[in-house]
Amino acid sequence: LIKEMILYFFVCVSFLMDQISKYIVINRLEVGQSIEIIKKFFYLTYIQNAGIAFGLLAHKRILVLLVTLITIFFIIF
Repeated sequence: LIKEMILYFFVCVSFLMDQISKYIVINRLEVGQSIEIIKKFFYLTYIQNAGIAFGLLAHKRILVLLVTLITIFFIIF
């Protein structure tokens, strides 16, 4: 039970950090702009991705929806 609680805690913290960073980027940066997080090592850059992972299937919303639904089906069943 403790291990599961720790796992859920880290999942929640990761999700919150992801959402907070997205909020900051969208409200503070222009598309293409970067901010340095760790000097000369880690930068946060605002880019927009119209597709799924790595820009695959960009601007093909129906196909992305279909792939998503098929994936969910296979995960559930």
